[in-house]
Amino acid sequence: SEKREGSFEIEQTQEDKDKGIPLFDLPLEIGWISRGMRHTEEIHLNRKKKSFRFSMEEPEQVRIDPHSKSVHKLSFNPGEGLLRKQLTEAKDVVGRILAANELAGTGKAKNIETIRKAYPSEPFWGVRIRWAEALAKAATSPAIEALVEIIKTEQDPMVLAPLFRACGDIRDERIKQAIQIRLTAGIGLYLAEGEALKALGAQKEDAPLDLLEKAAKTDKFSGLTQSCAFHGVAATREKKGLQILSDATKEGTSPIRARSAAASALGTLAAYQEKREKEKARETLEQLLLRDHFGRMNAAAAKGLGALGERQALGSLETYRRRIAEQDRPALDRIMKTLREGGDSKIASLEKELEEIRSKYRKLEERIFSMETKSGESK
Repeated sequence: SEKREGSFEIEQTQEDKDKGIPLFDLPLEIGWISRGMRHTEEIHLNRKKKSFRFSMEEPEQVRIDPHSKSVHKLSFNPGEGLLRKQLTEAKDVVGRILAANELAGTGKAKNIETIRKAYPSEPFWGVRIRWAEALAKAATSPAIEALVEIIKTEQDPMVLAPLFRACGDIRDERIKQAIQIRLTAGIGLYLAEGEALKALGAQKEDAPLDLLEKAAKTDKFSGLTQSCAFHGVAATREKKGLQILSDATKEGTSPIRARSAAASALGTLAAYQEKREKEKARETLEQLLLRDHFGRMNAAAAKGLGALGERQALGSLETYRRRIAEQDRPALDRIMKTLREGGDSKIASLEKELEEIRSKYRKLEERIFSMETKSGESK
């Protein structure tokens, strides 16, 4: 058969002279499969951009560093057809993960559908986690539909917690309903259940606060699931959650793990409230900081005050600093430094703006996808 050439251009993007990050100077392998035969060629990478050509027949898969000999972050799209083949036929987990990342990154419905169809047959739980994360990062309407199907069907304990965690970055009614159904049916795994509760909280004002409140009042797994419920309440940014969290910080209400989670969550939630609510939360946290008998609660209160972002708490934090061990002070010093610079309040404001932009973008993307579907262009 006629021989052809394969052309590669490799660019190093990590160089940053200001930070002292140089270009790599290293040997690197390029591999491909043609007619079922594996081929490997070694190249030498020592410039920002470098091109290579190799004689090859029409390839079925093309890989950079196919045996994962080098430590690097790679973005490589040899063509969507080759990636779809690599997704299911690559013998190594890295290859299948890289293929999913590139395919999901295109946002195209056809590529998302390829991942969705391949997911149930993927044998390794670690790969399924990365595929779910890739879909969540894409966050297009087809990707969300694929995630909803995965939420409904996935049963592997190793996958469920990371799956729900990945979905925590997506605000969408379909995701919310799918997670609620799983929680109502009973997950039975404390880490997965906790991540599911946090993902529901991330739905902000659309979150089922009543469900989160019920979970926050239920002592399970030594307070671990409760702790996640408290963080879920904080993520809703709902004013009603302040009382839930404040009550949970009181001694005797919950295990110490859950109480301390409620304290740090209280500061996180109060940062998005009006001045009066912020002052009340600050007073509650300062009392916990200086008067609670448990060191874990004191530390959680300090963290909560840092999240709250109120400079008025610096005096109480300085008092607390004088009585703690030397090795515990660096973490507290970072909190105090952030308060002096006003960092957390600015971050809260920027997060709110970013969330509004993401919401508008997602609505626009769904409208475009709907139009493409009707016209047949997405097929």
